[in-house]
Amino acid sequence: MSVINQYNLYFNTNYRNSSTVDYPFFNLVKPISLASSNNYFEIALTSASIPFAWYILRSPDTTIYYKLDSGATLSTSIPAGSYNINALLSLLQTKFNSLSLGSTFTFTFDRNTQYATFSMTGSITTFTIFFSTNKLLCKILGFQENLIITSSTPAVSKQQVNCSPIRNVYFRCDNLAMTNNFESVGTVNLQSDIIEIIPITTNINSYILYNPSNLNYNRINNNVISNLSIYISDDESAFGDSVPLLLNWSFSIRIREIRPDYLNGMKDTLPQAPITNNNIDDKLNEEKLKIQDLKEKLNKQIEEIRLKKNQNKNLE
Repeated sequence: MSVINQYNLYFNTNYRNSSTVDYPFFNLVKPISLASSNNYFEIALTSASIPFAWYILRSPDTTIYYKLDSGATLSTSIPAGSYNINALLSLLQTKFNSLSLGSTFTFTFDRNTQYATFSMTGSITTFTIFFSTNKLLCKILGFQENLIITSSTPAVSKQQVNCSPIRNVYFRCDNLAMTNNFESVGTVNLQSDIIEIIPITTNINSYILYNPSNLNYNRINNNVISNLSIYISDDESAFGDSVPLLLNWSFSIRIREIRPDYLNGMKDTLPQAPITNNNIDDKLNEEKLKIQDLKEKLNKQIEEIRLKKNQNKNLE
């Protein structure tokens, strides 16, 4: 394949044309168009600086559904935040004890085993927290299904707790036609708008920096690119949702136009550009240069012939 054209684009969300910081919309100063319909575009993320400043535990996962014995399902909520395990267990324990449900709850963490234990004493026989609608909290607390405490048996994590379940962010653009890309991230096997997956290698409240040594290009089926609708998701985002970024961030992308090798030498299917006065002048200049070059070659040949004649006369 041959790279016909290449464009480097640099953005800061503070200078977006519309929308919000977490879902910025940019108009390009000049639309980028294919030179030929035989060609196609590719796009790659070349750099990014993203503040890791959104909460790990956020709506709707801050709503907790629970049941006492065989009663109706109830709900309560906790503040959004990024908690360590001790802070989260203390928050949950305080929340349920403040509801005056008839039992006293004790939630603890064993640093050696990395498991959490949930127990209660009082009038409640069985206490259930439903995780079918709260997969993130389930994962953080180390469970794989509902948390069930009885008056005689505490509930213990089924696996190690994990207060940092988000390990990647996904750089996306939802107005480019990347029909060759598919994903099962936040959804199951749908056409993808992911341009790049960025591993998180830093702590929360710092910057996620991306400067790849090798670029990952994605084919685009658009013939013209005049604007970009960008957003960032993470491992726990629903498909189409951005993380709730409030701080400005920056990134750069590269778009290149590719002509397949098997088409080299073939005539483009797009109509030729209209002839203008500038085109005519350029063509005339090219022809003038060609004529001048021919004149110089002819004059050189004539001079060589004259020299040969003179040499022959001298020999006679």
